[in-house]
Amino acid sequence: MIETLNRDHGLPGRLHFETGPGDLVCVVLEHPASRCRVALHGGQVLSWVPAGGEEVLFLSQTSHLDGVRSIRGGVPICWPWFGNRPDAPDSPQHGFARTSSFRVGEAFENAAGVGIELEFDGANPTREDWPHPFSLRVRVSVGAELEIALETRNTGDRPFTIGAALHTYFRVGDAERLALRGLAGGEYLDKVRDFARDTQHEEPVIRGEVDRVYLDTEASCQLEDAVLGRRIDIAKAGSRTTVLWNPGPEQAAAMADFDDEGYREMVCVEAVNAFDDQRIVAPGGRHTLSTRLSVSPLG
Repeated sequence: MIETLNRDHGLPGRLHFETGPGDLVCVVLEHPASRCRVALHGGQVLSWVPAGGEEVLFLSQTSHLDGVRSIRGGVPICWPWFGNRPDAPDSPQHGFARTSSFRVGEAFENAAGVGIELEFDGANPTREDWPHPFSLRVRVSVGAELEIALETRNTGDRPFTIGAALHTYFRVGDAERLALRGLAGGEYLDKVRDFARDTQHEEPVIRGEVDRVYLDTEASCQLEDAVLGRRIDIAKAGSRTTVLWNPGPEQAAAMADFDDEGYREMVCVEAVNAFDDQRIVAPGGRHTLSTRLSVSPLG
């Protein structure tokens, strides 16, 4: 399979396929400015390393890498709903895209960088919890920045409503010493307090479990990491919701696929369509959710 993929889609010195962690089939994107690995399982970015720098994304050392279950870390794709689905409680959390196999579409190179488009279609859906024809595309490109775009197309004759997220796990030196910018002044739902609604008067800090859904925001965010000496800029489009998550020590210890001490070195800042920001996609229509990441030295 690897040989066939490299023959049909490889770009010498820029894009190749290999067996990644847990024997997952992965595509590796290489650019003078950065390197990225993407798994076909879930269409999920696993790693992004700027040239001369350190890994930007967190991947749990105890994550399931069997090509069946979801991967804990990188940038999971939550689709076609975010979180638990109230009208179908037995449906998988965060939808089924992150545990589905994507196929290779277009490999490309342009002035900005090198990239890959992965595809997942449901032309004849059989799922009781999602009886809608669709086409899902994730486009990953790297250069000086990492950009991920998730495009939903409605290939049926009835509208449907989607929730989605690019559930980005950032690797940090010490979560409690982070400075987060871009969320002050907004309202949020606090999942730790049974979805209580509150206002973020000052920029948030990580102390224990944090699970907040920031509402009606299109703002970019920044992670200023004094320990690793870097700033991560997080821009997004097609989203008016941002989720901030860190499991804290108790939740981390309770998750079989999460390192007990992993909460100290990660934080999730997610571009999301959820709650009032779910999107209706008309027949023949499309919606694109995207995030763009860049890294610079702190100070």
